Amino acid sequence: MSTKSKLVQSLDRYSNYRSGPYHRRKKRIGIMKGIVNDLYEARLLPREWDHLNEATIKKLVLFWQYQKKLKTSTIMARLSAFRHFCGFYKVDFIFPSNIALGLKVKKKAKILNNTNPVFTDNPAHIILALSYYFGLTHKETMLLNPLLHLYQGNIMLTRNVAFNYKERNIPIVTEAQKHLIEQWKTSLTTHSLLKQYGYQRLNKWVREALTTSGASTNQQYRHAYIVYRLETLNLLPVKAQKKKLIEEMGLSRPQFQSYWRALFPHE
Repeated sequence: MSTKSKLVQSLDRYSNYRSGPYHRRKKRIGIMKGIVNDLYEARLLPREWDHLNEATIKKLVLFWQYQKKLKTSTIMARLSAFRHFCGFYKVDFIFPSNIALGLKVKKKAKILNNTNPVFTDNPAHIILALSYYFGLTHKETMLLNPLLHLYQGNIMLTRNVAFNYKERNIPIVTEAQKHLIEQWKTSLTTHSLLKQYGYQRLNKWVREALTTSGASTNQQYRHAYIVYRLETLNLLPVKAQKKKLIEEMGLSRPQFQSYWRALFPHE
């Protein structure tokens, strides 16, 4: 039996893994079969899935970009399915993030006009960054008090601060998040941005920052947190990823699904 046939055959066990609706499972299997074909065509096919490495994934992305001429959103959808499969198959390597692969979501870039923003004590930048990196609403970022809402590596939103009046916890996981929290704390001379500057001034500064970056001022950009957080959740099944994001963002399932479809239209 050829290597390609063995890898395709290994998908049978994955097809019986009941994670998510039937149509989505079927679609993931189709994507994985296509990925095996692409790996074969690009001469990147590993003998076994355990032989996968970061270099192979990077070469596959380049193959999709320059040989197949695929859109970035399509590539990211395929990588999402690939990550899910590798998590199920317990492939022993760290799957590179979309950022590490040079892939960006346009909506994500609009927030601060920079995928790796330089944090300053500018209140508007801090509000947008907190929304971006923690999925907070603008009002929530203004009300946050480091003495009350930071606890053991989490932002713990209380009912009087949360937009839906329900408590929720958001983990502080990455170095970028930790750095932002320190910048935010350093910028405060009172208990919160709202107490320090007032709502009218903060809202005006945020609108000006968004206008300068070319982004719409009529909506909030907390949905970018979904893309950012998925980088640290890629080993979990998609259903578990969504559950954690819904809990951390305080969204209803329909609200979350509308965000998800906007970010991943091909999934």
